[in-house]
Amino acid sequence: MQVFKFGGASIRNIEAIRNMAEIIGKYGRKPLVIVVSAMGKTTRHLEAYIEARVQEGEGKKEIKFIEDFHAEIIDGLFPAGHPVAPAVQQLFQEARQVPWDGRSYGRFYDRIVSVGEMVSSTIIAAYLNHKGIATQKMNAPELIKTRGNFQFGKVIWAQTEALISEKVAPVLASSYVVTQGFIASNSDNEVMTLGKEGSDYTAAIFASCLEADSVTIWKDVPGILSADPKLISDTKQIIHLPYTEASEMTYYGANVIHPKTIKPLANKNIPLYVRSFDEPERTPTQIQGVEQGDDLEPTLILKKDQCLFTFRVRDYTFVDEKSLARIFTTLHELDISITILQSSAITISVCFDNKQDNINALLTRLKDQFSMQYMTDLELITLKNYTEAYVQKYRPAGEIILEQRSRRNCRFLVKAGESPTLSA
Repeated sequence: MQVFKFGGASIRNIEAIRNMAEIIGKYGRKPLVIVVSAMGKTTRHLEAYIEARVQEGEGKKEIKFIEDFHAEIIDGLFPAGHPVAPAVQQLFQEARQVPWDGRSYGRFYDRIVSVGEMVSSTIIAAYLNHKGIATQKMNAPELIKTRGNFQFGKVIWAQTEALISEKVAPVLASSYVVTQGFIASNSDNEVMTLGKEGSDYTAAIFASCLEADSVTIWKDVPGILSADPKLISDTKQIIHLPYTEASEMTYYGANVIHPKTIKPLANKNIPLYVRSFDEPERTPTQIQGVEQGDDLEPTLILKKDQCLFTFRVRDYTFVDEKSLARIFTTLHELDISITILQSSAITISVCFDNKQDNINALLTRLKDQFSMQYMTDLELITLKNYTEAYVQKYRPAGEIILEQRSRRNCRFLVKAGESPTLSA
């Protein structure tokens, strides 16, 4: 039992989709679940459409661009008159008809942006069948149930596992299953998303619920690298990573896989492979197992667009457990993930992804207990498994706002633009 996940880059155009079908034909075996993202930059364009609808009440130019992009792909993959074209047109028509009520942005966002995955899965399933590969499309929102806030759906595991086992397993006996990454639904059957780049997480959800033998994420890189090659010229591919190390890398900002992907796989010891769709014969990165000693490869992770937010107690008493509980409860309720934390006797500072809505919410909700200030336009550099030579080589040259060092991690918070292009 395998799960393959193809991201937007791996199905970005006609040639890429044909390559995907060849990979499935060569490396796939039954039973197989295929999780797909939206094609290319579709999500980004749908977000532009959402903003146009919210700000201007329309978005005709944005939605037409997306429709034309997919129509061109359909024309290049299928003969004239193929039923996939009207099916896709119907999905876009439904997106146009979603009302914006001026209140629940998250609900509106999730409903519109989910169209990208629904369209891509419709096209991919139809193309695989067109190529003689028996495939059935199944809709993830009917299988993955969530609770919580829109844009940050939290999986209800017992219900999800029951649905996937009941509905997907029988279909896999006779055909491949294509489904959508990133999207799910709540108890009212409203579409919810699982967070940015959540398609990896979807693959892990299906793998866990179906007791898969492996998950393979097909990407435009040969595997997981020791750093972004745009930053460092002498990057190395990491052939094997233990679950804990991979999980830490995603927490610190490595964007090769979604942060929530590791846990459901580690719980059932399911290996995760990160593999190149351009060079599928290359040795992939395998994520599995536990750490063996301290011989892990040094890695550099850059996380951009960070906000450093500082809370100071108003009455000059110490930051105590009650104050910490208030701060962390609020951060949890707002789905704010901390990327770095530092405390003193009367202050506590946390760093998180810069979103003005989150900043405004903290300022409003905690104004009675704390005085607060924040700094934006920051970047966070993490040197994992460092040596002193590695730190000296890649230590930022500019002003360092905050520095932390532990036995295995060295971290620097700097002004954007002052983390240089770290070409070695």
